[in-house]
Amino acid sequence: MAVQAKIVDIGKTYLYLPPDTSSNSDNPTYFEWYIIPNRDSRNVCFQIQIDKTSDSFGDLELEKFSYKDSGFEYYDGASWLPVPTTGVSSTYVGNLARYGVLLTTGQKYWRVKTFIM
Repeated sequence: MAVQAKIVDIGKTYLYLPPDTSSNSDNPTYFEWYIIPNRDSRNVCFQIQIDKTSDSFGDLELEKFSYKDSGFEYYDGASWLPVPTTGVSSTYVGNLARYGVLLTTGQKYWRVKTFIM
């Protein structure tokens, strides 16, 4: 019998930067959020969605998952490191994670979901 893993969303992620992309001229743009705690102290992974038109997320410009896509980073207190495909250790809860991307111009809507694996 094959073992199956379940990915569980652990709650609302606190978004840090940028607060507004309408006047953002940085390219790549870094989207940053806090790594939130989970009661199981297991590794966490992330999903980021960036929408072009509204906060309904029906017109996505980008959707990435840290367990299969590169480009996610976390801050270990001294430097930015790549998020492993197995997730970020609970040691880094409260620190920042980020994703950098080249964007088209204009206002964007973004959200991050945090999962335990």
